[in-house]
Amino acid sequence: LALLAPYRTQLPAAVFGLGFVAPSTAAPGSLRGNLRQAQALLRTAGWRLGADNVLRNAQGQKLELEYLDSGEASMRTVTPWARNLAKLGIVLTIRPTDFALYQQRLQKFDFDMTTIAYGGSLNPGQEYAEIFGSQAADTPDSGNYAGVKSSAVDALVQRMVAAQSKEQLLPACRALDRVMAHSYDLVPQW
Repeated sequence: LALLAPYRTQLPAAVFGLGFVAPSTAAPGSLRGNLRQAQALLRTAGWRLGADNVLRNAQGQKLELEYLDSGEASMRTVTPWARNLAKLGIVLTIRPTDFALYQQRLQKFDFDMTTIAYGGSLNPGQEYAEIFGSQAADTPDSGNYAGVKSSAVDALVQRMVAAQSKEQLLPACRALDRVMAHSYDLVPQW
């Protein structure tokens, strides 16, 4: 939290509270309860259900997302998600493409969402600038698929890179994890 303090005005207030806990359907929670909570959040953000059961903003635009896939491998995991989003009025189209087109669209950041597997590391550092750094967000063919642009994230990555010991590295890693989780740039899938 001390590493995050200089960025308090730039970060969601939740970053400074409890650790992130993903919604769950395990008791006492439920899918229905999660959908109701999502409905309330969408309503607060100005989205309204139209006569066609599709969410629309004040300008009448539909809330539509395209899930880009390099084949049909994700159909089994994404289709139930699409059904649940439809209950909220969100249209999720699954777009399977051949791998060459998939790669080209990733390189140009020409997609709404996709699945990316981030490999772990026992010594995280500079690679996080490629994955979450502000400069990478504007660089075609970089790994910043989420388009993260945050001076707090940039500073935390630099702290990770400059760390000379585990005692310096771990707080920076934990702070970055806290910022990323509470910023909702990524949706944990598995």
